[in-house]
Amino acid sequence: TLLLVSCQTDSKKEVEKNINEPKRIINPPLAIWNKKTDNPAQVRGRIGYIQDNEWKWLPGSTFTQVEYLNKTSIYAIGSLKNKSNKIIDGKVGVFDGSNWSWLSGRNFKKIAVNSKSQLYAIGTIKNQKGIPQPGKIAKFNGSEWGWLPGNNFTEIQVASDGTLYAIGSLKNKKGQLVNGKIAK
Repeated sequence: TLLLVSCQTDSKKEVEKNINEPKRIINPPLAIWNKKTDNPAQVRGRIGYIQDNEWKWLPGSTFTQVEYLNKTSIYAIGSLKNKSNKIIDGKVGVFDGSNWSWLSGRNFKKIAVNSKSQLYAIGTIKNQKGIPQPGKIAKFNGSEWGWLPGNNFTEIQVASDGTLYAIGSLKNKKGQLVNGKIAK
């Protein structure tokens, strides 16, 4: 069993200390080792795993979430620099055991993937008036993202049978947002 840990440190010893307080248990053990950034709200990290009682690190260093299927199918949210050297946040990458491939789209905050490689993400898009719509769920069809109805979602999981579960806010009959609702 692997533990996904998150801590703001530059020390591998600190990561090992914090492994007893995981944010998420996944199988096998992977960890995101977070380094401090200029903006404490933007914690970014490296993805690592324990092999022969030592930490091994995947290439890259700007990840915020990781989902593990197997050694050749690791999905993560990270950041890239474009040709103008500008950082593009919220990119979804797939690690094939050697290299990262980056999918289309950006501004994703959460991802979920099941054993059939059905990939979903929560992100922000702009509506027709150019107003940002946070918490939108998208499904990746192998080449592009398709947006699902609704917004204000904060967490997602996809079951092995493809059923999608999400936590978000829904409007009640009075038009008020009610937080923490589970949608299926």
